[in-house]
Amino acid sequence: MNVQADRLAHAASTSVEDMRVAQVELLSSPSIPIGPGVMQIDVEEETWMTLIMNYLTKGTQPSDPIEARKLRIKAAKYAIIDDTLFRKSFSGPYLRCLDPREVHQGTCGNHTGGRSLAHKALTHGYFWPYMARNAEQFSRKCDKCQRHAPLIR
Repeated sequence: MNVQADRLAHAASTSVEDMRVAQVELLSSPSIPIGPGVMQIDVEEETWMTLIMNYLTKGTQPSDPIEARKLRIKAAKYAIIDDTLFRKSFSGPYLRCLDPREVHQGTCGNHTGGRSLAHKALTHGYFWPYMARNAEQFSRKCDKCQRHAPLIR
């Protein structure tokens, strides 16, 4: 039935003297045609962290003096550690800042609802402004969540 597997098993169990020579052929070109490849490129979108990161790393500020002052006050609550933005917590460790998309549908995301999304992020030491409100809005806009969620009647 499985002749090739039997031959391989037999060849592996034979002693070195009995072993047959396997012919190896080096191909100069692929034996199958290679078509055009598709590669997904993630373009970094501007998030709520972009202005703060640019201010803390490069010192760039908005041209409007009122907005620049707001940014300076807000940026005092943040720190950059190893190219990652952290918010200084009042009574605990630094909170890693991230975008709601990363928690909802990122590598560890499971498309949770709004309140549980915000709670999950906060308990794991993450932060973004207006967490509960943004998480609720974001989970309602998620295309996959809308397609696969049970219908409420």
